[in-house]
Amino acid sequence: MAMFDYAMILASIVIGLALTHLMQGLASLITGKAKVWWVHLLWVAYMMLTSVSWWWWEYTLRDLAVWTYAVYVFVLLYAFGIYLASALLFPGDVDGNSYEDCFLAHRQWFFALQLGLQFVDVVDSALKGPAHLKALGVEYFIATVAYVVLALVGIATPRRSVQAFIAVAWLMYQISWVARLFQTMQ
Repeated sequence: MAMFDYAMILASIVIGLALTHLMQGLASLITGKAKVWWVHLLWVAYMMLTSVSWWWWEYTLRDLAVWTYAVYVFVLLYAFGIYLASALLFPGDVDGNSYEDCFLAHRQWFFALQLGLQFVDVVDSALKGPAHLKALGVEYFIATVAYVVLALVGIATPRRSVQAFIAVAWLMYQISWVARLFQTMQ
């Protein structure tokens, strides 16, 4: 078994748990008493796309010549961050409240995790080598700065219209990015 395969087993389980948490949360919406908020559902869709995409883009780490414990822990922290952001979308304490109120109450944590994940993604992309970074192009760095700005705005304001704009912009761009860049794996 290659080190990549070995190292990715635990990280893949964590991402699988994130997807499971999101799917269980969606299933609970059918029978639950909490009021659904469309903006919250956009974030659920984003985290599902991120979880699935993470598995796809981490495959590039198979080319990493040397796996250290630090790299292994780093990859695990990336997966843990995705899980935590997913878990914040469906906390166990909604109990008849709306998902709107719940999201707005936890938004600082959710966006702080998004900020952290942006930083981790840049480091992750750098780990994959200069050719990988070059292939991502300037757009990647512009998008990262835009995500950071949107996350900071998301932390700062509970205004529903602003939160809706951020969720729509973030998800639409991520869909566009995945559709354009992740068609095939070499």
